[in-house]
Amino acid sequence: MRVAAAVILAFLMSTFFAVGLISDEKTYTPKNGDEIEVLSLVLRSEIVANKWTKRDLICFSVEQMDPSPKLVKTLRQRNLNVCSSAEWPKKFNCGFEVRMQFMSLDTSQSARVHTELADLREINVGEGDLAVRLRNGEYVLRKIDGKWSISEYAESRSQGAAPTSWHKVEAGPFSILAPSGWEFHQLNGTDSYVGEFVGDGVVLRFDFGGYSNPLKEEKKPAYVVIHKSIGGRRAKVVSPRTPGHGITGVYFRDVGDSNALCLWGKDLTSAQQELVLKIFDTLRFGGPLPPYVLPPPPAKNVQ
Repeated sequence: MRVAAAVILAFLMSTFFAVGLISDEKTYTPKNGDEIEVLSLVLRSEIVANKWTKRDLICFSVEQMDPSPKLVKTLRQRNLNVCSSAEWPKKFNCGFEVRMQFMSLDTSQSARVHTELADLREINVGEGDLAVRLRNGEYVLRKIDGKWSISEYAESRSQGAAPTSWHKVEAGPFSILAPSGWEFHQLNGTDSYVGEFVGDGVVLRFDFGGYSNPLKEEKKPAYVVIHKSIGGRRAKVVSPRTPGHGITGVYFRDVGDSNALCLWGKDLTSAQQELVLKIFDTLRFGGPLPPYVLPPPPAKNVQ
């Protein structure tokens, strides 16, 4: 178990985060109360943004170093359920990790903090061997009349971000970005909200509800299966190793209110599959759920 943990940790630190390895020789000790206040605000903001509960233990690091025991204690006294990132590979007890790095700090007026988040739960229970990256962004904080507050958060633009020419296609509780000409159509559903996105010769069907297809039949070695974060939610993405034969889809087990989402296309060409995988990465959630069971046509009078 210790060997496996060491391998996982080495792989995680070298491939998951861009900021580098956590030093095992130093600990991070804040220089003043301003640094503590800024870190506290950032951690609290991430907890709220990711809907973590008081039961979720959050491990964290600062400046690629583990926090000092005194800093951990201080943050716990502020009702933050946190621990040092160094504790995770020993106990596998924290579900999420937050890495913070000061990009700038002027204790008289402003600070910028870069954060990277990981979901460690699948590793903790032995169901996965790689952390799921949740999000990566930068906070801007201001100090006004001696009090710090967060003024802005911007999520970092990923290398595979959608072209600026793509437009937003709404589907109620979620949306995608897609090239010009793509459209959304709602379809008849019996126990869930169903519809499709259509464009460039591709049809992407979706099922939003309690019984969405979890894509269990699409598995290795015939498929590439990736677990990642999309739009701040855990997602499973599958694509056939042989384009033109099988399902290219994305599945979200939890999109709120006991609903799941499956969005998929069938027998896509190599170019279509590449396009669809980029579209999947643009999925974002938030919006009203329309009546997802369309009424049947009125019955004709029988003479």
